[in-house]
Amino acid sequence: MSHFANNLEVARKARKLTQSAVGKAVKRSWRTIYNWEAGLVMPSVDLVEQLAQFLRVRPERLLYESPTDFEASFGGAYAD
Repeated sequence: MSHFANNLEVARKARKLTQSAVGKAVKRSWRTIYNWEAGLVMPSVDLVEQLAQFLRVRPERLLYESPTDFEASFGGAYAD
C-alpha cells in the first residue's frame, strides 16, 4: 500500500467519515475512494488538493509522510 493510500484511509477514519462522505465532497463514488485507499489507482493532483482541504491536512502529508508518522499524528491506528 502506498503512503497516500494508507494516509487517506487514516485521515478519513480519524475524521469519522465514510468513503461515501469523502466521495461526495470530491464528487466521486465511494468505489473510487475505496480504490484510492486500496492503492489500486491514484487521484489527480487537483483531487489530492481537494481531499486534503476536506480532510484538513496538507497535500504533502497525504502523499509523502510515512504511514507510521501520519497515524501517530492522529493518535494511533484506526480500525473499522
